[in-house]
Formats: sequence, structure tokens, C-alpha cells
Amino acid sequence: MTVDSVTCHKLQSQFATVENFVAVDGLKSMVWVLSQENVGAYLRKQALISPTNQSLPQITCCSSKNFNLVVAYPDGPSFLVKQKRLDAAGNFRRDFYDEWRVCSLMQSFEALNPLLDMTSEVLVYDSDNAIIVLEFFPEYIDLSDYYSETHQYPATIGAELGQSLARIHALTYQTIEYCDYLIEDSNRVLTRVPSFLNRFTCLRPGIFGEYCLDGVKFFKTLQSCPELLEAIADLHEKWQPSCLIHRDLKLDNVLVHQNLQTDAQASVLKIIDWELFTWGDPLYDLATVLGSYLIRWLNSVGENRYVPIQQALSLAKTPLELIQPSLRTLMTSYCQNFPALLQERDEFWAELMQFTGFYLLQRLLHQMRRHYPFDNAARCSLQVVKRLICDPDLAAKSILGLSPSDLNVPLAA
Repeated sequence: MTVDSVTCHKLQSQFATVENFVAVDGLKSMVWVLSQENVGAYLRKQALISPTNQSLPQITCCSSKNFNLVVAYPDGPSFLVKQKRLDAAGNFRRDFYDEWRVCSLMQSFEALNPLLDMTSEVLVYDSDNAIIVLEFFPEYIDLSDYYSETHQYPATIGAELGQSLARIHALTYQTIEYCDYLIEDSNRVLTRVPSFLNRFTCLRPGIFGEYCLDGVKFFKTLQSCPELLEAIADLHEKWQPSCLIHRDLKLDNVLVHQNLQTDAQASVLKIIDWELFTWGDPLYDLATVLGSYLIRWLNSVGENRYVPIQQALSLAKTPLELIQPSLRTLMTSYCQNFPALLQERDEFWAELMQFTGFYLLQRLLHQMRRHYPFDNAARCSLQVVKRLICDPDLAAKSILGLSPSDLNVPLAA
């Protein structure tokens, strides 16, 4: 979200640039290195702007977990400059390192060079100052905003997204050389199986201090469905790390060209923000995308809690039927461009639905932790989660609007 010039001025006052850090009670407190005043000089120092270019860029502050600056030069390049917040001990997370590492992987191996066209290339990684500079694409809009502004879900976007994601997974699939490159000089354990169950079953007295009353109601409802918890536990055995995955593939981490009929030299879609990447199960990325579409449906459910859940779902302002064509073309395109995965996973569709349900459940947990109400939309979401995880075959037909066997996809071997 872009903030206005008044807010930018307030941010400049708040974040001084005299020095990097100041001591507060023996700890380091954040003082941003870059501001609107000196970011241009920083880009010139990094040789991203010619010393002879004296034009004044348009600089916009962007609200984020980091302090981001969009720097756009007239008739010239645009940059996204991201700065990391420090923790209480004066340290910063390695997210920027991880994003740079993914870009480095794609640059270092010729077979992966084509993937650079569908990502945001890292131009500068400044580890000492917790700064990263990336390409910025003013002609693109994030997919979540696109849907919110147009209220349309073109099937062509689903097809492009399925193809892009399939290319990333297929080109890195079962290539241990790429995995070794990513974990080199990294403290992360990339192949670790996610903890699927304990946050939902191990309830301790501390829950009453961490969650509000609605959060406790959420857990009580969850605990009343033992078959759901048992099915979640079984997901451990279905996790198959085999390729590079984004792991946070929400719709706002996908950029779409504002002109969908763009020429062949420009990618219609770009997948950005690789800070949370891992070497994991490709079904999880696919499930995250499907779940993000379903969230748009579930978020539009009415607030009348006395309406039966199935009726509330059918009366949503963004009906599932509006989204289904995109879901079908997304899945068809993905499977056509990565048939090996469908052929090697005997329970491809069932496991995909279960991972999708788990993604939605994680989102509900996040909302409860942030004291969101356990309202009608949350109850409807939990009902969809149960269907996806406990009855995945029927859920696949309901979500897609037809049986997966009726899609034009390669048949499993």
C-alpha cells in the first residue's frame, strides 16, 4: 500500500539517518540507513545509476514489515529498496540473504536462467546494512489488488500462474545439486518436515494468555473433531521435499501485467518475495495458491451466524462459481507443464486438497493469534477445512466444479 507525502515526511522524521543504530537501555534500536534524502546517492554508489544522471526520482514509502522505498527515475529504471527491522538484540533475520540466494541460484545455473524472467531480480544485497535492492515493475499490479479492483477472474491468469509455478517446480525437481547450492553457507534446515500437528493438539494453560475468548472457542471447536486432527497428523507421511518451493505463494506475492495482452517479450506474471523459500513439497505451493483463491470466496461470506453454513457459503458475495474457471485452468496448465508430478504421486488430488485445507487452517490459527473474532466467516472456513482434509476426493469435485478426471490433464501412470 502506498502512503502519501505527509506520511512519508513523518516517516523521515521518525527514522533519522545520522548513524545506523543508537543504543537504548543497552540494546540496539533501529535507525534506518536510507531515507528519501539519501537513497539516490546510495543507488549511485552501487553503480545502479549513472553519475551523469542528475534527474530527480519519484520516491514512495511503502508500508511493510520492512521500511521499503520505491525509487522511480523518469524515463529510466525503477527500484524497490528494502530495509530490515532489527530485533530486540540488535540483529536482523536472514530473510534478505535467503531472497538473494534464490536469485543467485537462478543466475548460477544456465538451466534455471529462464526463471529470472518471472521473478524480481536482486540487484544489490548489502548484508552489512540489512538492505536489498530489487527491480521494480511499475507496469505490474499484485494479483490480489487486480482481483479486488476488477472483480474479474480471467481464466487466462489461472493458466499463466499454473504454467509459471510448474516451470519452477519442474526445472528444480529432484536436482540435488540445486538443493546443495541453496543450503551452502546457510543455517536453515531446508528439508525438514513441517510441524503439522502439535500447534493444534498440544493445548496448555498458557493458551488463555495468548488467545482471546474467541481463540479458545476456535480450539474447542477443533478439538471436537478428532478425525480432522488424525488426518492432519497423517500429513507428515505425505510430505515429499523434492524441489524449490516459494512457501508463501499468496496472491499478493504474484504480480500481473496490467495489460494482459502484453507482447511476448514481457512475462504476464512474476512471482516475488522469495524470503521464505525452502526445498519442499511442490504440492504445498500449489495448495497455497488454491487456498488463496478460496480465501477470497470465504472472506465474502455474510456475518449472519444464524444462517446455516452451507447456505452462507452459497450466498457469498464472491461466489465460488466465479473463481472456479481460474482454478480449473490453473490446475490444467500446471499438470500439463509438470506431468511427472501427477504420474509419480498416486494420491495427487487427495493430498493437494489436504494441503490446501491445512493452509487454510494455518491462516485461521494466525487470525486467532492476532485476536480476530471467531465469526461466521471463520466458522465457514473451518467447515471447508474439514471437508478438504477429511473428504478430499469429494472436496476436489466441489472446489473445481467438476471431477479432476474430467480435466484435460495427463493421466497418472
